[in-house]
Order: sequence, then C-alpha cells, then structure tokens
Amino acid sequence: MASRPRGSRPLRTLLAALVVTSVVVPVSGAARPAAVPAPAPRALAPLRDAGPDVLAERYAVNREGIRAAERMAEGHGDRARAEALRGMAGPARQFLSFDGRDGGRTTEVFGDLARTRISVLCHSYAAVVCGRAAPGLDVAHLVLFGSPGAGAENVSALRTPATVWAGRGDDDWIAHVPHGELQLPFGTVGLGADPVTPEFGARIFAAGPGGHSDYLKPGSLSLRNLARIVSGQAPSEERRDA
Repeated sequence: MASRPRGSRPLRTLLAALVVTSVVVPVSGAARPAAVPAPAPRALAPLRDAGPDVLAERYAVNREGIRAAERMAEGHGDRARAEALRGMAGPARQFLSFDGRDGGRTTEVFGDLARTRISVLCHSYAAVVCGRAAPGLDVAHLVLFGSPGAGAENVSALRTPATVWAGRGDDDWIAHVPHGELQLPFGTVGLGADPVTPEFGARIFAAGPGGHSDYLKPGSLSLRNLARIVSGQAPSEERRDA
C-alpha cells in the first residue's frame, strides 16, 4: 500500500470544511423564505415528564397552534399549505413541538411516548447536531445514518449511555466527504471521525444499496433496520465492519 504524505489528513479536513462552508452558507441563506404566514407558537416549558396527561396537554396545545397556522395560511390564499396543516391537525397526529414560521419546524411522535425506549434518529448533517447534544439526551439509542461525522472522534467522546448505531447506504455520496477534525488557532474545523469505521466504535447496521436520500424509502433494508432498532429488536443482516 502506498504511503500517505504526512499532514495530508489535516489538509483534506481543512479543505472539506472550507468547501462545506462556501456551499452551505449561501445556499441556506437563499433557501430561507422571506416570510411564512404562521403565528408565533405558544411558549412551552421543557418536557421533563412524559406522563400521559402531560403529553396529552402538550399535543393539544400544538394542535391548536397548527390550526392557527392553517387559518393564517388560508387567509393568505396559500391553499396547499393550509391543506397540509389541516392534515397535521388531525386527531391521530401528535406533535411535541410546532413552529410554522420561516419554513416550519416540528417534532412529531409516532406511537405511545409514555410507554416507550426513546431513540433519536440522525440523518446527514443532523448527526453532528445529535453528537453535540448527546451528553444531555436521555435516550436508549442514538442512530447515525448518512452521516459525515458526529463532531467526535469516537463513541466514548459522545459521553452518552445510549447505544450508538451507525449505517450508510452503499451508494451514499457522503462516504466521499473527508472525515476528521483539525485544531486551528481560531477554533476547530471538521465534523469528526467517520461513524461507520470500526475505530469510531458504533454498532453498524446494514443500510442496503441506497443513496443519501433513500434511507426512509418504503420497503428498503435501511428503513426496516431503523424500525427494528427503535422497537428494541436487532437489525437484520447486521454488519460488524465498515
């Protein structure tokens, strides 16, 4: 195997960080809507109790917020948005949070949160957010998929008692993003180690042949394994190496 020039990894990491910054900053700025017709959400205290009564009250508050956003969208003539919000306000939907402003942000619950092993699923660059938040998350599983890194060099650095899983589709372009971190005088650049490498220490699950946007595709191996992990079952066709 040919030797790698010394210093090549830090240089690649720095170049990757510069490329990510130059692409993400202008795109994110252009993608933000100038004004989205939705009211400010009602302020809610941090969720420290997941009992049935507390959850029912929170779901009701957010359902009313969704209906208020629906009425505002209707008043602005945005019928497609109003219809989508109407569906979200249905009695079978449960939202821990809802903010319809500036494109919208929600946290939806599937199943009975009061009776389940909470898992956090982190796709793509959200894995970095999950990695930063890991020490404060009281969850059973932390699942990273399609991830460029988790802001850490290994599972121990995440400082979480959760079982950490990682998976990547065979055709996911994120595999070609340089991984690692580089300490510079003004801060740290880079997104950390590759979560699917043995050195990172996560439990690897098979994600199949899909690309970066295919993990939740109906019928896919990745979706089946994500469902098995959050329901407390071992993933099928589990792989122990990268």
